[in-house]
Order: sequence, then structure tokens, then C-alpha cells
Amino acid sequence: MKKLIFREFYSPPALFVLSTAVLSFLSFAAWDPAAKGVLFFVFLATFFYLAWKGREVKSPPAITVLQEEGPPVLPAWFLAAVGFTAVFLRFFKLTSFRSWPSADEALQGFFAINLIHQWSWHFFYTSGQHPPLLIWALQWFFRFFKPPLFNLWFLPALLSTIFVFLGYLAARQFFPKNLSAIFGCLLATAFWPLDFGRFCVQGIWVPVFEAAAFLGWDSFLKAKEKTAQALWAAGLGLLVGIGTWTFTSWMAVVFFITLGMFYPPKRPGRNWAHAALYLLFLFLGAVPWIMAAYLEKFGGYLVGVSMLSGFFSWKEQVLTSFSYLTNLFWGTLREPVSYGPSGGGMLNPVLGAFFFLGAAELCRCRHHPPVKAMGLASVIFLLPGILSSDHVEMFRIIQLMPLLLLVSALGFAALLNSFAPGRGKGVFILLFCLSSLLDLVHLGKASPDGSFLFPSPGANPTQARDENEVAYQWLRPVAQKLGPGLVFTDFLLLSHGHTLSVASYHFNALDNYSLDTARAQWAAIVTNVHYAPLLLKRFPGSQWHPITPYPVEDGGSVVGIIPVTPQDQGVLLSWIPVARYFHRLSVEAENMMNNDVEYRQAMERLPLGYAFLQNDPFLESCYGEWVAQYHEGSSLNWNIEAIQGALQKGYRTANLYYKLGNFYYWNREPDKAKQAYFMAARCRPNYTNAGQVLSRLWGVRK
Repeated sequence: MKKLIFREFYSPPALFVLSTAVLSFLSFAAWDPAAKGVLFFVFLATFFYLAWKGREVKSPPAITVLQEEGPPVLPAWFLAAVGFTAVFLRFFKLTSFRSWPSADEALQGFFAINLIHQWSWHFFYTSGQHPPLLIWALQWFFRFFKPPLFNLWFLPALLSTIFVFLGYLAARQFFPKNLSAIFGCLLATAFWPLDFGRFCVQGIWVPVFEAAAFLGWDSFLKAKEKTAQALWAAGLGLLVGIGTWTFTSWMAVVFFITLGMFYPPKRPGRNWAHAALYLLFLFLGAVPWIMAAYLEKFGGYLVGVSMLSGFFSWKEQVLTSFSYLTNLFWGTLREPVSYGPSGGGMLNPVLGAFFFLGAAELCRCRHHPPVKAMGLASVIFLLPGILSSDHVEMFRIIQLMPLLLLVSALGFAALLNSFAPGRGKGVFILLFCLSSLLDLVHLGKASPDGSFLFPSPGANPTQARDENEVAYQWLRPVAQKLGPGLVFTDFLLLSHGHTLSVASYHFNALDNYSLDTARAQWAAIVTNVHYAPLLLKRFPGSQWHPITPYPVEDGGSVVGIIPVTPQDQGVLLSWIPVARYFHRLSVEAENMMNNDVEYRQAMERLPLGYAFLQNDPFLESCYGEWVAQYHEGSSLNWNIEAIQGALQKGYRTANLYYKLGNFYYWNREPDKAKQAYFMAARCRPNYTNAGQVLSRLWGVRK
């Protein structure tokens, strides 16, 4: 009876319509995520129960029909058009798709620019302990090309384009040409392959390396001569080892391919020797990673985002783990999602329905070794995501993307097989275009004008969403008119990010050593709003503009544009070594968050930089705020002393008193905190929240 139910249930058109309806409802209905999750898992359990209990076949019709000797299912003109579209979509609006880089992207450029100044073999970067390949590649772009945003976004677009064609070639080695052609079409226009090509973060390397690794693996399996087998085994091991330089989630691919190399082959006596050779070259390729993991104490970040850190409950772990699954098809159970879609899943409802069609096909021949391998790969590739507890970040499971789209391609093939010969092409082209249109609309939600190909009515693509972007909009016209200037961005705290530093690199003589600082006709300072009146007195010809587009507790930031006059040039040039000292501190601080030893050593070295300040009150204030960022142990005395020093030797401004009050309050000294908040409230100007804090905590109206 169960087999009969599945045979009736498994009608590809009916299953496609049912799956599309369910996934569309889950993607677009205004339901509570928990209710959606229950419905989705009921659907999932029912589907796979019926599919698993259905009749097994030696080879599913979708694969049987698409044999090598069969005629092409898709016309050549259509495949050529898809190939052209794949390239066009990845480079269209290359530097205007998003008006401003994210903080993570800016970090990559920030480190790359620093390598131009002083090369370092430092391997792990940022608090996430990311491998260096992207940063090493980016430094060449920043060295030889001028527009910084082009430098950030060209490489991801290029890698995404390479992946489309390399992914097709890899699929072609394992699957019939028609199934591979469908898979290539999905790589060309599906949301996930397009989306990852719009972000400059480490994970963009993984799909390219993955496709290359599977090509190498296939070449090894098909090699007949012993010499060729040995060469391919060594080459594959070296490639997989070098892949450890890309992104941490690559370890899932390493594990899967290594298991495959030890799987007993049909020809006895070949596998173990070549597997050992593979392991040797894998080790050689991964030696930099292994050495750095020991020397730079890799693992702190992985522990910090998992249940082992003690920061997350079992409820948070379950929600995060299941969200990696639900976000593939309709959305998340837990916000936020990094590098994911804005509403809906990584697969649109049409493509998701084809995935379930393909999954049904695989269930029908589940005892075949390739199907078992695909199931095992799915589990392994999901592990970097479902084992994390902090939030959902889709680059952690980007290695799953090719497999997910391959199953969807199989679903497309299953639907084609349900039509009479010659009639399925039109249906495929229609549904493929519909799916592509949905993904383009989805992709457009991340662009500044709310769309991709066509602007949305009433949208404002020039509206800045970040204080650094506002500052850039003030500085760019000045640079276009007067040429390179001195842009002091490193006096800001780490919480302000490095986007302005990266975006202004091509006209900032302070960071770009190819420009002459002595010939700069203007300077710019990005700093807290409370310093502006005092700096205006020092530089009477300067102009100051607020740049924080939203209320913040310390009043926000301003950008000051200062003409470099003979009277002011000496002061501004004397600030250059101080700014570069702060820059070195920024690079150091961004890389040591998970290394207690380096963190403690950095705190001990901080007083050595005090000699750079030359008793300048503005620099004294910046230095005190910078030192106050560091913290060790349960006491905040270090931070309090740093702010007190800034108030004694620098500017006595409301933001410093407010920050001092915060530290006293967190240090459980309420009386001193109250006094500091009073001093902040009495300052003129005062744009802090000191008055609200006094009213809320002590009932004082000030």
C-alpha cells in the first residue's frame, strides 16, 4: 500500500506543483517563523517518508533518458545565450550594485593595503582567524589598479564567472552531457552563485577550488597508466592542501575528498599507494596552515561561535542549526542571516521544488554508490554551519551550493522526462526563465535602488547608510577638485570600521605611499562631533559636517575638511607619524582578538607609543580613547585611567565624560558614574545621552 501511495504521489508535474505551492507560502506568507518551521518539517518528513518507502529502481528515468548518445535536450543557441548572461550578470553594475562595502569586505582591503606598505607572512586574519589567500590576492589589485571599490568587487565577480564554467566541466566528468548542461544553466543565473560573486570575503574561493578538486579527482579515477595516476594523486593532494588557505569551511571538502581517496576502487592494489601519495602532497600544501595553526593558536574563534564557548544555550544552538536548513528553501528561524537573501531562501520556490523532484529521484536509487556519496557529502558540507551557535552565515556552507543545484538539475531532468519527446524543451525554457527572474528580483533587493536591472519606484540609490559613506560623499568632490589629500581615519576607534580608509585609498596620501604628503592641498579628519568646535579654533578655515545618519549615545561623528595653509601644514604633517602609529595598532588589534598572549603583550606595549603625541591635546584625547578599548580581567580600572588621562591632558569634552561615566557604572561605582554623567551634561556642547542616563538611573532632570 505504501509503495502504491508513492507511485501515485510521484508524478513529477504534481510533485513540482505541490512543492512550489508549499515553498511559495513559506517564503512569502507573513507567518511566525516558528509556525513556518513546523509546517516545513512536516512537509519534509512526509515527503522523505513517502519517497523512502517507494519502489526502488536501478536507475531513475531522469538519468536513463539523458544518456551520452541521446540528442541534446537544450538547443545550442539557448546555451550560448545562458553563457553570455552568466558573464553579463556578474559584471553588470560591478561597483554600483551596492553603494558601499560591508565591514567584513573593508577588512580584507584594509589588510591588503597594509601588505603593500609592509609585507607580512601572517597567516590568519581578523578575529575570525581567516586564511590569507583573498588578502594576498587583493594586495595586487590595490597595488596596480586605482578605484578601491573595483579592487574589492572585481575578484569576486571573476571567481564567480570562473566557477560557472569550471563547475559545468566538473559535472560533465561525472554526469551525462544534458544533465551537466542543465546544471550549468543553474550555475549561470541562480541566486546563490550570483550572490556570492558580489561579496569580497574569503568564502568566494571555495566553489572554484571545489570544482577544480572534483575535476582533479575524476582525472585521477580515469587515469590508466601508473605514472598518470601518481601525478593526478599528487596534484589533487596539493590542490586540496592549498585549499586550506581559502576559508575555514574548506575543511569539509578536505574531509570528503580524503574519504573518497580511501574508498576501495574497482582495480585492486591501486588505491592505497596513491592515497598515501595524495596525503603526502595534501600535507605539503597544508604545511603553512598547520604551522600557523600552532604558532598563531588557531581555534579560538571556532570555540567562540560554538556551544563549547558557554555563551549559547541549547535552544540557540537548535534554532541556528535548523536555520541553516530552512534558509536553503524559505527563510530562517533565527535572525540575523549573514550573506543570505532578504526574504525567502537561497533557492527560490521554483528551484526548491525542482530540488525535491531531484531528491525523489535519488531516493529511488538510494543504494547506488554515487547516490550514497552525494548523501554523505550533503551531511559533511552542512557541518560547518550546523555546528555553529552564534548566527547563520551562508558562506559557512557555501561548499554545499554545487551539490544543492545539482540535485535541482536532476529535478529539472525528471520533469523533462515526464513530457513526450520534443515537448519538454519549451517547458524547461519557460520554467528556467521564471526561476531566473525570481532570482534576479531576489538579488536586486540587496542593491542600493532596491532592484537589479530596473530601479524601483521611489528608491534612492544615493542615500548613505553608514557614517563612513557620508564622509566619503563629502571627501570625493574635494579630491576630484584639489587632488590627493591627507585623510586621517585611523584616529577613530575600531567600532567605526575601515570602510572609509579603504574607499579613500586612491586619494589619501596618508595611506597611499605612492602619493606625496607634502604636496597635499587639503586634509580631512573624521572624529567625534564634540571635538569639532575645538578643532575649528585651531584650523579657522576648516569646514565641519555631521556624518552619522542616526542617533548614537556619544553624539556621533563629523568630518572636517581643512585647507593646508603654510600656518597649518606643520601641525598636520606632524600628525602623520601618529596616524600611522594608530594604523599599526588597528592592524594588530584586528588580528589578536582570539589570542590572549598577543593581546596582553599589545597592552604592555601601548605606553611606548605615547612619545608620538607631542603634548597635542587632540592627539591626547584620541590616544586615551584608543587605550580605553583594551580590557583584561574583571576590573575596568585600566579603562578608567585611560579616559582620565585624556581628560587631564586632552580636550575636556562631553563624550569623554560620558564614556568615563559608562566605565564607572560597569565597574560598579555608581557615585563616580553619576558625577561623570553630570560633568558630561554640563559640557557645551553636549550631544551625548548623559541627561537621559541621569534621569533614568537617578531621576535627575538635567
